[in-house]
Amino acid sequence: MPNVYDYLGSLKCSKPSNVRGRKLINMSATDLNCNKETVVNFQVVVLSIITITLVIITLLTIYFRNMIKVILFTRLNINCPCEHRSVTVDEKEYDAFIAYSEKDVDWVIHTALPKLESEDAGRACRLCLHHRDFIVGNTIADNIFYSVENSYHTILLITNDFLKK
Repeated sequence: MPNVYDYLGSLKCSKPSNVRGRKLINMSATDLNCNKETVVNFQVVVLSIITITLVIITLLTIYFRNMIKVILFTRLNINCPCEHRSVTVDEKEYDAFIAYSEKDVDWVIHTALPKLESEDAGRACRLCLHHRDFIVGNTIADNIFYSVENSYHTILLITNDFLKK
């Protein structure tokens, strides 16, 4: 019965040119370039490239984290719940100041406020609205400046009426 591996004795090299035509079985490890250091060096190079790539990706992610959060929220509707606002001595009076046209006051009062200030949303927002929270006697500019400075966010309800005023 013939050995299954008999064909290996007749295999000949075709490349590289310096060993072309020689039987594979008669060649040494040196002839075949089977150098263990080459394999180890290749692994070190590959691992180094992977490590450097991961470090660069990590640094870019850290540097552009705010932009990434905005893109995730605006494009993919993904909110990052892992970041919580720390309570400090410098805590602001309002969560958001809403700027809108007087002609949009009904929508703000009857549609936006019930949704944003209710406990049903998980956490009621403290909103600053000019028709109820502006300080009487201050100029509009001073009130707007105060409201923006004392709010974590500013929401602009941009409508045609808002753009006209």
